[in-house]
Amino acid sequence: MAPSEDDIDAGPDPDADPAAVSVEASETAPTGTRFELYQDEVGDWRWRLVHRNGNIIADGGEGYARKAGALNGIESVKRNAADAPVVRTEDDD
Repeated sequence: MAPSEDDIDAGPDPDADPAAVSVEASETAPTGTRFELYQDEVGDWRWRLVHRNGNIIADGGEGYARKAGALNGIESVKRNAADAPVVRTEDDD
């Protein structure tokens, strides 16, 4: 079940200086991974997690009307995914 809007952290201040929340495309983690923040063809903000070899590891799955919403999605993944369990959803054959 998806969280309701009440369960989602508001994220960065939407009125903050955009330069304060931008990340250079060339910035990567020591592992070579990076989050990319971009606008799609309809102007929605999206994010994706990219491996050092260029493969997309994960994406937000939705567009956000505001840049702050996409940044909040990135922060949520950083906070919640590190210790998330692996759950098998199909029967073994």
